[in-house]
Amino acid sequence: NLLKDNLESELFNVLKTAQEKLIIISPFMNLSNTVKLVDIINNNSIDCTVITRFERKLFIENAHSLDALKLLLSNNVEVLALQNLHSKIYLVDYQQCFAGSANFTTKGLNINHEILIHFDNQEVDQFNKYVNLRDIYEK
Repeated sequence: NLLKDNLESELFNVLKTAQEKLIIISPFMNLSNTVKLVDIINNNSIDCTVITRFERKLFIENAHSLDALKLLLSNNVEVLALQNLHSKIYLVDYQQCFAGSANFTTKGLNINHEILIHFDNQEVDQFNKYVNLRDIYEK
């Protein structure tokens, strides 16, 4: 399904169904969406990995939230960095996936003209392979 409206609501409705694992890949994150993510993780005892960017300039310019990353780390979320990351992928239990242009921010999910494509079948295997390239990430 191609999603172009209500991205935050559509994404979080599926994130809430996670039973085992969430993987969020987004260069930018904000605190409000991260608070909602941490609630899902803690309320459902979900394992979560976040792959993002660590660039001081992005934090200084408030394009990316250092507080969001601190919140993730304080809640035992594995946070990995990938230099020059541009991908936006949201993987749920290795069974469902959103991929598109929307960062994990209020602007990305609610304001900007963005898209997410929701996959829930065999195409998800390609995303599973992409997110499991651990040798390219930095902790």
